[in-house]
Amino acid sequence: MKLARLPFLFGGAVCLFLALAAGLTRLGLRVPTPEPALHGVLMVSGFFGTLIGLERAVAHGAGWTYLAPASAALSGGVAVAGGPGFAAWVAVASGAWFTLVSAALARRQVADFTLVLVLGGLSWTAGNLSWALGAPPERIVPWFIAFLTLTIFAERRELGRVMSPGPSAGHAFRLVVALVLAGALSAGSGLDPRRLVLAIGLGAMALWLARFDVARRTVRRQGLTRFMGASLIAGYLWLAVGAAAMAAAWGDTAGARHDAFVHALMLGFVFSMVFAHAPMILPAVIGVAPAYSPWFYLHLGLLQLSLLVRLVGDFGGLPALRLAGGVGNALTIVLFLAVSAAAAARARKRA
Repeated sequence: MKLARLPFLFGGAVCLFLALAAGLTRLGLRVPTPEPALHGVLMVSGFFGTLIGLERAVAHGAGWTYLAPASAALSGGVAVAGGPGFAAWVAVASGAWFTLVSAALARRQVADFTLVLVLGGLSWTAGNLSWALGAPPERIVPWFIAFLTLTIFAERRELGRVMSPGPSAGHAFRLVVALVLAGALSAGSGLDPRRLVLAIGLGAMALWLARFDVARRTVRRQGLTRFMGASLIAGYLWLAVGAAAMAAAWGDTAGARHDAFVHALMLGFVFSMVFAHAPMILPAVIGVAPAYSPWFYLHLGLLQLSLLVRLVGDFGGLPALRLAGGVGNALTIVLFLAVSAAAAARARKRA
């Protein structure tokens, strides 16, 4: 167990639970919570910024790189403590530092996917800067979506090289990245209030992953490999649904249709990717490889079911279903953490 990294994991986990509480409050459930409006920044900058920043710092190895996850977690703490304005600037600094770490890694291996990781960091920084400058959520969310989707897309491109997909995959990969960045820029600046370019880019990303990613092969295998493949395919389906829902929202900046596309992307796609990648990331971060168990399918299945219920509530105008789906979403994440912790404990006991 890498004990020195536990404070980062603890800080990220605190941001995650506070984000979940704020999200449930937004849905109308009375729970002890920080300001509900902090839900998105706590989840993206506080939790994912810390988690991905820690992963990137471990990959680099130098002590200075750990300032990125430390400041990401700090931004969440400061926001909850009542200083969201200062917290936003801390998040800007974290995003900039994270981008420098990504650039340093890209210098070690110059490739399209390492450069896209840098662009993902710049997208996160742009979203944090929009937050710091007081931009409305509809200008911040496109940048946060670009940060997470481009980061995942670059990682899948790297892992997909084992299939030797050929030059056409590379050309299509770069075209998709350009579309997503153009969409984030136009939506984040208000030039495309309907987010159509971003929706097209995300839809193209889903098609690329369906065509070139290794998941369609790994899902045919057994054990952990099959689970990872199933998680990936589920995520790609939610990415396509999220892109379509974004186009259908037609410029909504709040309300049910907005909720539908944001959570199809940020829960359905992103957390399915977290489920798939956790068995690879945890050994590097904490030094323990979780022991696979069929129980892994429990949180994967609950995510699909609860998110489907939520989207039916969104599009059907049924607040009770929307709330039930949201509660199920939160329970899914808690269940994932519990199952992962138990799997890591089993693996450590066997070692």
